[in-house]
Amino acid sequence: MNLFHRITSTRSPGVTALIRFSVGLIFLTQGILKYTDPQWGIIRFAKIGFPFPDFTAHFVGTFEIICGLFVTIGLLTRLASVPLLIINLTAIATTKLPELFRPDQGLWFVVSDARTDFAMLMGIAFLLVAGSGTWSVDALFAQGPPETGSSRRGLMITQNAGNPDLRGEADDRIERRAFGRVRATGASVFQTRVYLLWWACGTSCHDGGRGRQSKTLDFP
Repeated sequence: MNLFHRITSTRSPGVTALIRFSVGLIFLTQGILKYTDPQWGIIRFAKIGFPFPDFTAHFVGTFEIICGLFVTIGLLTRLASVPLLIINLTAIATTKLPELFRPDQGLWFVVSDARTDFAMLMGIAFLLVAGSGTWSVDALFAQGPPETGSSRRGLMITQNAGNPDLRGEADDRIERRAFGRVRATGASVFQTRVYLLWWACGTSCHDGGRGRQSKTLDFP
């Protein structure tokens, strides 16, 4: 399993999108505010004490916009959640933990003031573990192209090519499937013979020159 598949794979139900929307849209809007409203951007970062508040506010806002959008649509959700986790933990450490040591605030003030940050932290942690869910762009990547009957048959032949016993078992399964399909569709005797002749030719072409005797079909 490659790295891209590990990032995009998910077995979570579609309703995981509700968690993605709550996390992604909040970060997306907060990132936009850092560009449009100085009170939420440069001024706020200067009050907290970040160096170069102009650059820092826009730098953080850029990650919030891009990663928030990715999480919202379910694109590389696990990867996009990492910068959001760092931003969230930094916000808690710089704006909420100092309130514990202020005489007029204390523990219960922090518990109330940090409730949104805590909810976001749990949402990000959930997305890191569960992934995007089935209603996401990641799920489309994880599914890959649809598998057709011919591709499954070719994969089975390829996997069993080196073992005559396995090839025989595969041929038996194909034969039983052929008879089952004929019975299910109510085909005529002529259609039955044509279908079985096609199967016999395919088996002979697959064995081509391996010295394996194909099964003979005796018709009445």
